[in-house]
Amino acid sequence: MIGLLDAKEAVLALMTISETDRSNMQFFIDAMDSAIKNRLYTKYNELQYEFHNVYIEKCSNRILVDLVEKYKQFFLGKEYCNIDSAEITDMFLKKNEKHQTILEMFSQNEPEKLRRFIEEIHW
Repeated sequence: MIGLLDAKEAVLALMTISETDRSNMQFFIDAMDSAIKNRLYTKYNELQYEFHNVYIEKCSNRILVDLVEKYKQFFLGKEYCNIDSAEITDMFLKKNEKHQTILEMFSQNEPEKLRRFIEEIHW
């Protein structure tokens, strides 16, 4: 459900994403890599949230944005003390590669490709 809604946010934001926004998204991707490598998993979650917020803030449908935010509160984990550190690191590095792909799709300005990737692969 979140994947469908988040993909819709991204597509609605696509036309208003600026070069500065894309630079900010790249900054968050780089910072997430650093957080992962330093095993700062809570910081990774914060940065991931900020990465997605770049395009969410550009979405013109505030009802959609509020709905997704509500669902995310029940879904996204914050604690990783019961999972092996190597497993978390690997999982987050793969997830962050997907963030890079999302950024590339914003740059390519291909809404259908972006929508499908977020819906079917990222989430």
